[in-house]
Amino acid sequence: MDGVPWDDPRSLAVIRAAATPDAELVYYDGTGPQRFDVLPLSVVTDGAVEAVGVDRRRFRPNILLAGVPGIEERNWVGRELRIGEARIGVRQVRPRCVMTTFDPDTLEQDITVLRKIVFDLDGVTALDCSVLEPGRVAVGDTAEVLGYRTVPRSA
Repeated sequence: MDGVPWDDPRSLAVIRAAATPDAELVYYDGTGPQRFDVLPLSVVTDGAVEAVGVDRRRFRPNILLAGVPGIEERNWVGRELRIGEARIGVRQVRPRCVMTTFDPDTLEQDITVLRKIVFDLDGVTALDCSVLEPGRVAVGDTAEVLGYRTVPRSA
């Protein structure tokens, strides 16, 4: 939040203005179900989106890579990607949640979307990533899969 700590009253005011007046910010201690993005960057490929057969916006990616066949992205875990001028570390294939069941235009829910991801794709689609080396990334930039490395758990 632009350098403001999460527990500062100004952060809560911003959240309430954007969401609802009764919204809350709650500290998550790491126990229980994970209902948030683990790493700061989500990358999905057109092949993975096609494998599920829904609007790509249901995955809420930061980056969509085109020209990747099927679920090839699963082979990138532990590797680096160079996209434009940036280097990205791939930590894991992303577990999917109920948010994929909501149509981004109508908000109508279709639970068969998550069922398909669970039964056909082991419950995971897209990649949890982190920025290893910042750089400019633009639409149309080439993406290259690089070698293996240890990817940090958080940014």
